[in-house]
Amino acid sequence: MSSPLVSIIIPSRGRPAGLLRVIVSVLATTRNHRVEIVPVLDAPDAESRDLLNSLSRFAIFNVVVMPETYVDGHPQQKFQRGYEASTGDWIVTGTDDIVFHAGWLDAILAHPNQGIVGLYDPHHKMSTATLFAFTRAHLETTAGGRLGLPWYHVWGSDKERTEKARRAGIFTICKEAGFDHYHSCLGTAKVDERTSFASQWWKEDQVTYKAREAAGFPDDWPEV
Repeated sequence: MSSPLVSIIIPSRGRPAGLLRVIVSVLATTRNHRVEIVPVLDAPDAESRDLLNSLSRFAIFNVVVMPETYVDGHPQQKFQRGYEASTGDWIVTGTDDIVFHAGWLDAILAHPNQGIVGLYDPHHKMSTATLFAFTRAHLETTAGGRLGLPWYHVWGSDKERTEKARRAGIFTICKEAGFDHYHSCLGTAKVDERTSFASQWWKEDQVTYKAREAAGFPDDWPEV
């Protein structure tokens, strides 16, 4: 029986060096698996597109370019576009400021689960997760085909996914599925444009999360 195809969705915003770093980590850690890399780029980001063209002989790339009208870097929109273009049996949320640890995908696929697993960031050591692996069946049957939650910009989506799955008894963090996050708050990256966007959105997402939690996380909620 062949191994499942795993789609790794990587939203990127004008950071080709970070995009290259995470792609190299994918190539170095998934040699025994079938992997589709799905970068989701801003339309003006020609440098990242050139990079992906130069790497095309090393991996299966399914590149998504956001419309010209998309200007704000909104990660949840990018995750959703990437998911709709992906073809994998498993879907992994990545970003252009991480590096996957050796053995992470072996651990995910061997982990007892019911469709959703949290990856582990040893720097944050959080009870929530910022990267996830989902089965397509889980996303279609229990999440309405949503990978990017349309009522959040960034932060609140992680917390909501974790909390809803925990309440349903279907969520665990797999500590063997590790990654490093080159995030400004950890002192591993300089503040850049996308980090500034995320800082603005963090408070807004926090308010949205509290309101949605109080309402029972309804599906009929204004999109941002």
